[in-house]
Amino acid sequence: MEWPKAELVREVARLRAITREHAERLHDESRSGGDSVGGSPYGRGDSVLDMRGAVLLDYNEVVLVDSKRDEPPAVALLLEGRVNYEKRRVKQMYVFGTDGAAALVTQLVGLAARAGGEFAAEFKQAFDERLKEMP
Repeated sequence: MEWPKAELVREVARLRAITREHAERLHDESRSGGDSVGGSPYGRGDSVLDMRGAVLLDYNEVVLVDSKRDEPPAVALLLEGRVNYEKRRVKQMYVFGTDGAAALVTQLVGLAARAGGEFAAEFKQAFDERLKEMP
């Protein structure tokens, strides 16, 4: 395919603008998040993380949500923090049932066990202290 010189110049300028825009943008402005590439859910140090849009968690709140039907209550988990590399803060609520709650707890406890050493000891101490504070 042959391009007339003027069209080729316009296309190169367009591609440069797109490339520059994606290079300067820290993450998709419509969301926060970050990403994990490769690795396994149970691995250690085997994935590459894109932390540019990750939220640095500094507040959480968990509440029970009663349903209007004859179902067990749901869990509402509110997570809040600053977006990495930005001043912007985000707040996101997640709602799930008993299976989701159990999955979160078991994943975190399992992660602490796999990490071992100082991380596991600090996790257990913080877990026990927070459990004692529960009403």
